[in-house]
Amino acid sequence: MDFYTILDQIVDLLRHRQRVTYRVLQRQFNLDDAFLNDLKVELIEAQHLATDRATGGALSVPYLCTLLAEIYDHLGHTEDGLQTLTEAHTLMEQQEERWWEAEIYRLRGVLLLRQPGTPQAEAETSLQRALDVARRQEAKALELRAAMSLARLWQQQGKRAEARDLLGPIYGWFTEGFDTAHLQEARVLLDELM
Repeated sequence: MDFYTILDQIVDLLRHRQRVTYRVLQRQFNLDDAFLNDLKVELIEAQHLATDRATGGALSVPYLCTLLAEIYDHLGHTEDGLQTLTEAHTLMEQQEERWWEAEIYRLRGVLLLRQPGTPQAEAETSLQRALDVARRQEAKALELRAAMSLARLWQQQGKRAEARDLLGPIYGWFTEGFDTAHLQEARVLLDELM
């Protein structure tokens, strides 16, 4: 099932029900509660964006593609996820909709690391690009996500000091929100890197 088929199903559900619940998505795509909880904010946003598409708007489709890529990743369909991210990148370029560009590159790097036979250097390049884009856009939350993904890779490669030096200052920039999942995850990773 491709992205547009899933999006069309979501839009159809929105037309009939005016909303899409987690349970509907769980049944539709066979997702577990923990994964749905992790995607809660993204699913709420996807609901609004799908409604925009239903009314003729094509904006935010790259964002929806990244959501689908995460679902594919969760289901173990790495190649489908990468194909969806390629589509997201193409749409991003065509529409010049770059607000989620860093996340497209980050997810590409993460999925490349899961794909057997892919050189780590290719994934690392994508993760570094995500970090660079987030910094250029001054998108601190996306910078943190990209840094965590790159730091995990470096940790696996034995580059613990480099990983810590990368992640520490970005984590240190935040002055609030320490109860959010991403900042808690970053704190745990930093502790592991000590």
